Amino acid sequence: FDNRVFLLKYYPGLDDSFLDFLVNSKKVRGIIVEGTGLGHTSTQLVDIFRKATRDGIFVGMASQCIMGRVNMNVYTTGRLLQEAGIVPLEDMLPEVALVKLMWVLAHEQDIERIKTKMLENMVGEINPRHEIDFFPRWYHGD
Repeated sequence: FDNRVFLLKYYPGLDDSFLDFLVNSKKVRGIIVEGTGLGHTSTQLVDIFRKATRDGIFVGMASQCIMGRVNMNVYTTGRLLQEAGIVPLEDMLPEVALVKLMWVLAHEQDIERIKTKMLENMVGEINPRHEIDFFPRWYHGD
C-alpha cells in the first residue's frame, strides 16, 4: 500500500490554501475528494485540482451522500472539475476509494493505468447503474 494519499472532505468555505500547500508539497500521489451531492466543490478549487493532475497526482471524486453516485455532467462545476482532470468514482464510498487508491498506487506508476484501475470494479465496490423501474413505485390510494 502507498500511503501518500489524502482524503479531502469538501465543505462550503474550505480554505483553498491548505489544498494548494498539499499539492505543492510533492508528498502526495493521490487525492480522494468527498464532494457535495453529485460530486462538486467550489469553482475556486478547479485551478488547484488542474495543477495537481498536471503534476501526475490522481484526483478522484466520491460523494458525501450515503448511497450517492457522482454525476459530474449535470452542473457546470462538475464539468469544470472533470476538465481539470478529476475522475468521477461512480458510487464508490470515499473511504473505500481511499484504500483502493493506496493499493493501486502501490502497483501502478502510469497515471492512465491508475485511472483505469480506479474505475475497475474489483470486489464489488462499484454498484451497477439501475433503470428507474428498479425502485418500487409508491402508490397513494387508488
